[in-house]
Amino acid sequence: MRLHGFVGAAVMICCILSGYSLRTARQGREEDYVSDLGPPPVFSTDVPLAILSHRKTGDVRYSRIMRDSARLLGMPQKQVHAMNDSSPCNRGAITFYWNAVDHAVQALISHCPGMRAVHSVRRPSSMVVSDYLYTKNLPLGTGEMQWRKDLGMNLRQHNMSWGLNQICESLTSTHFKNAAQMLNIHELSKNSINILEVRYEDFEHDYDATTASIFEHFLGRNHSRIDELVKVAGRHDTARMTLELRKQGGERGGESNHIADASEKANVYMEMKQMLEAKNPCLQSIVQMDAQLGYRDDLSASSMTQASS
Repeated sequence: MRLHGFVGAAVMICCILSGYSLRTARQGREEDYVSDLGPPPVFSTDVPLAILSHRKTGDVRYSRIMRDSARLLGMPQKQVHAMNDSSPCNRGAITFYWNAVDHAVQALISHCPGMRAVHSVRRPSSMVVSDYLYTKNLPLGTGEMQWRKDLGMNLRQHNMSWGLNQICESLTSTHFKNAAQMLNIHELSKNSINILEVRYEDFEHDYDATTASIFEHFLGRNHSRIDELVKVAGRHDTARMTLELRKQGGERGGESNHIADASEKANVYMEMKQMLEAKNPCLQSIVQMDAQLGYRDDLSASSMTQASS
């Protein structure tokens, strides 16, 4: 019995040491990377910092960047999944608002004077393509809401034009209406010096300059840790990742269907163009939103860029 107990204890110690070794080897992982930067200083401020996000505008990337930034600064990081008129101000914290809605943002501006916020936007027609491919290719066992799982199954059973129209409707008039809400908040905040609008496409053109503009808006241009924050944010730049890591979804994996095949994207854009020529009402409204948000080039020109990225 004593020998058995000794063997069991030895096995346990080996497992602990083995687990420690494995963790030490994962220096590229999120937890280890942030701890390698040293103990974070406590960043004290009463100014509420916020990300106002919408689905398919880079929301997953934003949430990871803000999580890492909050750790580095020693600030609390909070997430609000169901934004409403009484959503908290969270002074001294970075708050990530998923699926931002116009009336709640208006209320937030009223009861959070001095709030520094970033509003994430993307070309609405590109959101349709991205959401179509994402939803159609949802893997089994995904943690998405049941209605989206059902929609993904329907997209796989119907032709592309039917599917694009369904996705377009979901972005403009059903469920969260992310494209419509994005445009409303753009109009609401375009004259506010406290809300910085950042395009999804800005990350593709100059990733580091875009993240720097976000941190400068939050903390001030001369803050001593801007360069450090930009470096940490660079870990979530898919252009820097190897192809294999991109397919695994970055650091943690499980997000492979966020990155679509370029040829598949090109086919979807071609179908969308044909639907526009046939005067599909929903897609016509989406293209109008493109222009209202300041996207001046036509769909055919943007599709060439988007399909290659």
